Amino acid sequence: MSKRMFGVLVVALCVLGLSGFALAGNDLQNPGFETWTIPDIPDNWMLNGTGGLDTLVFADQEDGLFHSGLYSVALTCSTKDTRWLEQSTPVTPDSCYRFSIYGWDNDLYGKASVNIRWYYDDSDTSYISGYYGSYTSDLAAWQLMNTGAQKAPATAAYAHCEIRVYEDNYDSLTWTHTTMYFDDAVFDTITCITTFDTLTIPEIQYFTIMGTGNDCYPSTVYDSVFFTSGIVTAISTNKYSGTYWIQDADTVLSGIYVYDFKDVALGDELFFVGQEDEYYGVSEMKNLTGEFRKLSTGNPLPDPIDIVPGDLAKSYQAGCDVDVEPYEGQLVKLSNVICVVAPDVNDQWYVTDYAYTDTCQIDDYVYDYPLTPAVGDTFLSITGIVNYRY
Repeated sequence: MSKRMFGVLVVALCVLGLSGFALAGNDLQNPGFETWTIPDIPDNWMLNGTGGLDTLVFADQEDGLFHSGLYSVALTCSTKDTRWLEQSTPVTPDSCYRFSIYGWDNDLYGKASVNIRWYYDDSDTSYISGYYGSYTSDLAAWQLMNTGAQKAPATAAYAHCEIRVYEDNYDSLTWTHTTMYFDDAVFDTITCITTFDTLTIPEIQYFTIMGTGNDCYPSTVYDSVFFTSGIVTAISTNKYSGTYWIQDADTVLSGIYVYDFKDVALGDELFFVGQEDEYYGVSEMKNLTGEFRKLSTGNPLPDPIDIVPGDLAKSYQAGCDVDVEPYEGQLVKLSNVICVVAPDVNDQWYVTDYAYTDTCQIDDYVYDYPLTPAVGDTFLSITGIVNYRY
């Protein structure tokens, strides 16, 4: 059983990547973390590119909790900075691959995802692109994580297989570190899927049930891959700077968040293939690994839908709400509102209407200059994207 002692530190955001012996149909070596020639690093894997000398991230041989064999790897991270356990493996350009691994996530403050990064050569400096796969849930059981089919770019010669571990439900007063366990990694070649359905954003956002856990009215096409299109209505300047939202009409259910970091501008009309996912109640498109085109640029944005604070207040007061869900990812406008709660340390503040009835939150996801309204300040209008989390 691995053991470590940690002091109180700050937010965790860790990246782990993969590189023993290879199983049939598996391009990874030491995929089950069975061999450890030196402490703190499983053979054929690199931890943070430093040989395991970084004191803020550890890879320990775990003999009390494993999916198969005799061992797993316990990853512990105690910093907000990126860390990784990584294995580099050759790939064939334009071929499709999938990376999967079993994870054990019984850590309230942590979460993990799998990732493939493509490189021109076997180095950490020739990065081309990378794509995220599924995430773990807080569960005292082994759960399979995978990236789905990912096509190697035409210029790629190597892939880095990664497990990303990071904070979740962070509490600075109690959180010291995140520890998760991983076993039985597989990186294999699979058949490329070349044809997909084309869906409108309302077809993607369509929902029928509330969902469970953090899933607030999940899409009926959850986890599916398809083509869609829309005009870029907002670009994040905050935590996930560069991600964006698209919209294909000025009616409800017509907007969606895109977890992607391509170079886009407001008014760009995009056409791409991607995968629908539900992330803490938000429907999003991710894994834009195939065709991606800008059909046109400089388009006018869809007209925002006029709303009042009460249209969103039920979500603020009671969490997931069926009447609020259609506005998710949508460009909306509040008119004649008053600041009733000044910005906090996260630049989040609240407005109400002149009747001082319901309130809704304003966040800084999509503006790149500070707003510091005082209680009582009035606004002729505020236009933005409706977002939901937890």
